Amino acid sequence: MEPTSPRILLAERNPNIRQFLFMQLMQEGIASVMAATGYEARKCLDQMQSLEVMVLDPELPDVSVLYTPDQRYFTGSIRVILFAFEDEFDPALQMFATACVVKTEAPDALVSAVTSVLTASGRG
Repeated sequence: MEPTSPRILLAERNPNIRQFLFMQLMQEGIASVMAATGYEARKCLDQMQSLEVMVLDPELPDVSVLYTPDQRYFTGSIRVILFAFEDEFDPALQMFATACVVKTEAPDALVSAVTSVLTASGRG
C-alpha cells in the first residue's frame, strides 16, 4: 500500500542521488518529495504537513535559509537525517539530527535510517 502524501523530504544537491533515493524509498512504499535547494526545501516544509523526515545534505545550495532564529525547521515534529560525506558534517547541525548517515557507495544505510526513524516514531 503506497502512502498518498509525501512523508520524506529529500533535500539533496546531487540530482542523481536525489532521484536514486526517491526510487529506493518508493520501492519500500515510502512516498517522498525532492528539493534541490534550501528554498525548495523550505517551501516543502512550510506547505506539506505530511512530512515526517527531512534527509538533509548540509552542502545543499542555499541551505542557510533553513537556519531561522527559532530553528523551526530542525525542531518539532520533523526528524532530520543528515546525509553527507564525512568531512561535511556540521557539528551545529548534528545537534538537531536524529541520525547522521555518511554518503557511501551503498544507499542501504540511508534507506535503513529512514525506515528506522519512521518506526521509532511509531509511524513506520
